[in-house]
Amino acid sequence: MVADLWNTFPPRMRGVLLDSLALAGAEGLPAAEPDHLLAAVLGDQQTAAYGMLHWAGNLEAIQSTAGPDSGRSPMTGQNGKASVFSDGSMRVLHSASDIARSRGATYVSTEHLLLALAADDSPVGKCLNAAGFTPAVGRRALKAWQRKGLIERRIAMGMEPGSRFRLGTLRRHLFRRASRLPGLAWHMVVNKSLLHPKFVTSPYSFYRRLRHTHPIRRDPIFPAWVMLRHADVQAVLRDPRFVRNPFSPYAFPAESRLQLAAPAIPNEFNTMMLFVDPPLHTRIRLVFMKAFGSTPLQALRPVVRRQAEALLAGADTAGRLNVVADYASPLPTLVICDLMGLPAEDAPQLKKWSDDVIGSLAFNPSMEQMVSAEQSIADFRDYLTVRLPGVSAKGGENLICALLKNGGRELEEVHLVANCMLLLMAGHETTTGLIANGVLALLRHPRQLQHLREHPEAMPTAVEEILRFESPVQWTGRLASENINFHGHTIRRGELLLLSLGGANRDPAVFKDPDHFDVTRQENKHLAFGHGIHFCLGAMLARLEGHVALDVLLQRYAGLNLAQRRVRWVKGMTMHSPVELRLRVERRAAPTESGAGLDNNNKTANDVK
Repeated sequence: MVADLWNTFPPRMRGVLLDSLALAGAEGLPAAEPDHLLAAVLGDQQTAAYGMLHWAGNLEAIQSTAGPDSGRSPMTGQNGKASVFSDGSMRVLHSASDIARSRGATYVSTEHLLLALAADDSPVGKCLNAAGFTPAVGRRALKAWQRKGLIERRIAMGMEPGSRFRLGTLRRHLFRRASRLPGLAWHMVVNKSLLHPKFVTSPYSFYRRLRHTHPIRRDPIFPAWVMLRHADVQAVLRDPRFVRNPFSPYAFPAESRLQLAAPAIPNEFNTMMLFVDPPLHTRIRLVFMKAFGSTPLQALRPVVRRQAEALLAGADTAGRLNVVADYASPLPTLVICDLMGLPAEDAPQLKKWSDDVIGSLAFNPSMEQMVSAEQSIADFRDYLTVRLPGVSAKGGENLICALLKNGGRELEEVHLVANCMLLLMAGHETTTGLIANGVLALLRHPRQLQHLREHPEAMPTAVEEILRFESPVQWTGRLASENINFHGHTIRRGELLLLSLGGANRDPAVFKDPDHFDVTRQENKHLAFGHGIHFCLGAMLARLEGHVALDVLLQRYAGLNLAQRRVRWVKGMTMHSPVELRLRVERRAAPTESGAGLDNNNKTANDVK
């Protein structure tokens, strides 16, 4: 018996299992039976199992005998699911695991599930055999499906990341397989996929080529729709039919999660406004918007400047600075602690918890990341539960007091704590990327750097250009809540859309000469902070921190030179920023009153935004 089934299930397999629970629930049954597993397979035309049935010629016969729900694809995560899998279904899943291992696979996917159903001594197994799909036919169908021109789907079904699969492993396995393909197949399958390594290190040439040839497309390997044009990304982000919740593939009831040995999804994820949809999103966001609106962010400018200068003190004597570790990473955490009225000495621990949680939100979190995130969320929750009342009792002008004055007391405690946690997490990752990307872009474009030294009042437009040119967040995701026709493409209910913010921000239909970095660019309707109802709530704060951090750095040092040959980028597709950025710095002989062009122009918060 396999005690740890969940780790061997890739995302599409989990979607099929979740659909089977929904189908059983729609019939008023407490458990999903093997016939619900078959009906769910028939409802997803992108699975290996569906392709095998189609090749074998048994599809129509099986659909006609599998019941009225065959071919139906419920939206994953909908209400009314059965709570468990029946003993018969669990027997089939364990059999599928045995079949996968016997074939040398490290995953259990729909082809193995279909072979297990065909070999099972149950009504659904007899149904498949009666329709001509015997285990022997199934094995031949699988071989034929692998040989037929569906290489990319085969790789996708076999290599979709389960919770213990890492992108490095994916790529190694993928490239070993792809290296044996003819040159044309390699180009068609791998060179156009998000799993290509250069989508992390240097994505913009890929965006440019794919935007021209396939602006709306299915990724040949990753199970998602990909959109790269500014207009398409913007349209999806404001369309309420595309929903935000990214956890629906994992929204199994607690009982079935226990059966599959799945890690628990912390309740906080399902109450953070970043991950929920209206009406809950509207209620939570309104409270936090009022709090931000009543908090004088411009009063934070001297606080940000003081923190920035303190962080740079060590570099003055050493003549060296790691921009990420010593400056861009700790600064946002210190600022958000000050804004929320939390002790500055807690900032390192808060950042550590934030890093753990953010790591688990990747497209392919490992089991270790999930376990670490679960513990960090529990510690984070305990910390805030104790701290929030104390900060409120002291009073003062901070965000927590503003929240409680502007409707925060009406929120449930889990909503208030989870979204304060979100502010502490989201406040540092993107701003770190903004500062580090900005420094690197300016070093690579010395004329733009010199212009900012001579015209510090241009810093607001420079920050907008950095956000456009090197967006810290490159991708965001949505799920289709119904079947949607989008520019001639049918996007089925429950399918994932990956929206390229970085690609949209280089769209020549919107930005003149988009690959040119210009700190004086005026027309700059970038999507770095998203769009629509989920537009980043902390955008003004991030801009303020970026303005001050870059201004202090440029005005403090007469010389800034890159002290490393190669820039390593953060792993994964979502975030785009250097892992480290080591500089040689030369302090000005006579420090000036830095930032005069910014501090004395009486800009309001709206002007900065």
